[in-house]
Amino acid sequence: ILLFNARSWSLEQVIALSELSELCYSSHGQTVLILRMHRNPDIVLDVEQCSRSRLLEELKLATETVNAKWGGSDFGSGLRILQECEPLSELLDENRKKIGVLAWVEANVFLLLPYTPSSVLLSEHCFFFGQLDLHQKVKEGNWDWRTYFFMLNSGRGDARQLLWCRRPNDELCAGSVQVRNITAVQALDTPGGEVCLIVEYRSAGKDELLTLRANSVQSREDWIVSIRTMQVGA
Repeated sequence: ILLFNARSWSLEQVIALSELSELCYSSHGQTVLILRMHRNPDIVLDVEQCSRSRLLEELKLATETVNAKWGGSDFGSGLRILQECEPLSELLDENRKKIGVLAWVEANVFLLLPYTPSSVLLSEHCFFFGQLDLHQKVKEGNWDWRTYFFMLNSGRGDARQLLWCRRPNDELCAGSVQVRNITAVQALDTPGGEVCLIVEYRSAGKDELLTLRANSVQSREDWIVSIRTMQVGA
C-alpha cells in the first residue's frame, strides 16, 4: 500500500500487505477506515463513501493472494474485517497498546483524542456523549452560550447522572445533575431557529433547568431519547 501526500503527491509511507492485521470500520461513520497492523501504529483513513466497500474488498483479496502465494507464520491467520458498533474506537501503537480514541459524537462526526483512561469519558458507566452548548451566566451577569462535552452515565444510584466537562479528556466534570432529579426533558425551537432542549430538575428543593443547544434536530432527539431511557429505573 502506497500512501501519498494529497498536495504534493510525494510518497509518505509504504505498507507491506503482510503487515495488515485488521481493517476496522464504524457503523457511526461512512468514510472512515482504520488500518491495524502487526508491527506499526494504527492508521486512520478518510475514504470516499462510494469507495470504502471496494477498498475493503480489494485489500482483503490482495492480502489473501499474498498469503496463499508466500504463506509462513509471518502472515498470521489472514486479514480480518471488523465492524465496530460502539461510539468509541480505540487506536493502538506498534506495541498494541492504546494511545488514542475516535469518539463518534454524531453520525460521520468524530473527535480524535489521546487515550486517557482516567477521563470521565472512558469511565465504565458512560452511556451516551456529545457536544452541546449550555446557556449560562458569564461576565457582568450577561447570558451567553458555552460549549461543553456532555456525558450521560448509567450505573446505579448516584452514578446515573448527566454531566459536562470543558474538554473530552477531563478527569473532573464542570457540572452534573443526577438523573433521578430530572423531572422533564423537552424540545424547544427558538425564534432564531436554534435547536434546543430544556432539562428540568430539582436541586436543593428548588426547580432548576438547563437550556442546551444541539447541532441538529437528530442530535437533539438522540439526547432526549437517551435521557428518558436513563430515567427508567433511576
